[in-house]
Amino acid sequence: MSAPSEEEFAAAIAEQLADGGEPSHAVDDALEVLSAVDMAGLVLAPKEPTREMLMAGASAGGLPPPTIHRMWRAMLATGQSRHNQDREEFLAWDGDHDRCNTRAMAILSGRTGEARAALHYIDGEWLPGNPPIMGPLTNGAWMASVAFDGARSFDGLAPDLDRHAERSINSARVLGLEPPLRAQEIVDLAWDGIARFKDGASLYIRPMFFAEDGFVTPRAESTRFVLTIFEAPMPPADGFTAHLSALRRPGPETAPTAAKASCLYPQSAAALRAARAEGFDNAVMLDANGNVSEFATANIFIVKDGVTTTPVPNGTFLNGITRQRVIGLLTQAGMEVREQSLRFDEVRAADEVFATGNYSKVSPLTGLEDRTLQPGPVAAKARKLYFAWAETTGKVSRLR
Repeated sequence: MSAPSEEEFAAAIAEQLADGGEPSHAVDDALEVLSAVDMAGLVLAPKEPTREMLMAGASAGGLPPPTIHRMWRAMLATGQSRHNQDREEFLAWDGDHDRCNTRAMAILSGRTGEARAALHYIDGEWLPGNPPIMGPLTNGAWMASVAFDGARSFDGLAPDLDRHAERSINSARVLGLEPPLRAQEIVDLAWDGIARFKDGASLYIRPMFFAEDGFVTPRAESTRFVLTIFEAPMPPADGFTAHLSALRRPGPETAPTAAKASCLYPQSAAALRAARAEGFDNAVMLDANGNVSEFATANIFIVKDGVTTTPVPNGTFLNGITRQRVIGLLTQAGMEVREQSLRFDEVRAADEVFATGNYSKVSPLTGLEDRTLQPGPVAAKARKLYFAWAETTGKVSRLR
């Protein structure tokens, strides 16, 4: 395909921006930005620039994310993208789930090469891929005013989706944000997004709030919402290994631990890096008093002499939704479950150890430092009970 003239490219941008309600001068602004950062030559020549090139140039010129996205669509419309094989699918998608497919929605990581289908509800429209949402001055980007949650969909189910939506709103308020929509609206949007993927797909559902404006303190009325849904196969229940982390979980007096906040996750990442450097998958983390808090990425349960025990919520970890569900299901099945303080020596001496969390639901621990454990009957029972419950109630939110 021959490169379009500057006039043709400008016309394509104008059409995209007009469709999005941008002012007419935004076209001139867009072209001026491209020229100022020496992008025009790349865009208008058959060098097939990447989306990242355009994003970097346009962001540097102060264009908002929705404008950048529409400029990218204009590039696709004129054939100026290295992803020309996806061009017609991307443009034909336009939010119609009957015509979309995995390749048109794919994120392709430049670091890993991993392709993953993803959709995002941003500013009233569903967008595929990995569209930009923040600028250099966005409060969420540099002051970490970001709250999110994670739910799951599999086999057409979305267990506890309503509770995850509600928790995302509560987390946002802990950070001083003011969510612009209600929990049920998030649930309804999530089901809309789920329907845009293949039937029965295993998906991760992530509502997220962040502040656009504010210096240190986020300006609550600038809170933005993004709902991301992406393909994420359910991990097999074949177990994982862990060691004791040297890092401690913060308490509510030192961090916003009542929220599922992004600012808490660098510590989890540090614990995981250290664990993996030693050949383990995860890490047991203690609180400031030396009591067991949780795994780096999930809640922890132990079983000793037929009694299941999990740390009592003390403000150093989230009282997980899957954790609460598993406690209830085991109790209803006649099994004894205690919530109390735990020491690491008790974990080492346990008959079995397992984790609960949204991503994997229930997973057995098969190795703790130098000790090998077998997946135990309580973990297996908890997992069976959870998925049986999900099968009967996982569509409740959708039917409201």
